[in-house]
Amino acid sequence: MLPDCRTPDATFAIPTFDVTPSDVEGFVEELWEFQSVFHDCFARSESRVHFFDYMVGQLSQLERKWLFAMFEASTSP
Repeated sequence: MLPDCRTPDATFAIPTFDVTPSDVEGFVEELWEFQSVFHDCFARSESRVHFFDYMVGQLSQLERKWLFAMFEASTSP
């Protein structure tokens, strides 16, 4: 028995979502607040920013989630 979002032909079918801009408004700020819990894990502020950029990269629409692609797409200096 398979869930509705999967079929026997599409082993790893990705379900579609109806997400509007208002659904994710303020998400980056909330993500920053979430990752601030881990600030003590990083001795340097640069490491904290890299960690945040990594999390944003994982949630991006990049086709390949490898570090160099996420680094290039990063908005941080």
